[in-house]
Amino acid sequence: MQTLTHKPKNRTSAHRGFTLMELLVVIVIIAVLSVIGFTLSRQVNAKLQATQAVHRIRQCGAIVLQKASENHNHLIIHANGTSSNMHDLRLHGMVKEALMDGDVSELVYTPAYQKYAKGTWPVWGVNLDDNPELGVEWERVWFERGGDQRFAEGLRLPKCKQPGRYPLLADSSNGAGVPRARFANDNQHKFAMRYRNKGPVFLLDGSTVLVGPGSMNKFGITQGYLFESGPQSEPILVRASRDRN
Repeated sequence: MQTLTHKPKNRTSAHRGFTLMELLVVIVIIAVLSVIGFTLSRQVNAKLQATQAVHRIRQCGAIVLQKASENHNHLIIHANGTSSNMHDLRLHGMVKEALMDGDVSELVYTPAYQKYAKGTWPVWGVNLDDNPELGVEWERVWFERGGDQRFAEGLRLPKCKQPGRYPLLADSSNGAGVPRARFANDNQHKFAMRYRNKGPVFLLDGSTVLVGPGSMNKFGITQGYLFESGPQSEPILVRASRDRN
């Protein structure tokens, strides 16, 4: 007579449930991958915004230099006030005219701050400072329009010895709690570094570069504002090192 023995059933992995530890491991892996993905996404977005900013300021700069070439390489800019009879000598007017009265805001807003600064002029600062080392000297040019005496700032481009070192336009911190001023003025800068701790600068030779705290002195910018935590954060004043690169 055979004795029946009951063997315990083997639970295969297909029917075994997850343990609490295994679930925790899966959750941690998913969280880590999410953080990595978010970080990479932010880096890609920041790089894209910087590329857009460089492209836009290059377009604005090219329009300004084209305006100067039409006047025998004598750049004249009305930098004070919003007089309608001087509209064609303001940067806003130059860009608008070049776009055949198109949407100027598409060029002048700051990509990283588009929700807060789109359509605000001037988004790009203007450097009206003399630079004896580079042979840059602005002159006051007077006009009579509509019976009014107006003045503008004039710069003869051929006199600049190193146009690749003289910044003409730059991203501006205007509209972000920073006093209005020319971006390369020694007293109150409004040069803004919004893109991975750098800001786009258009140079007099037609080139465009991203300038950060370590390279400001190279282009004669003594101080600027660093934006680290987004549009609503308080900008940090940064002074360039004394040693010129």
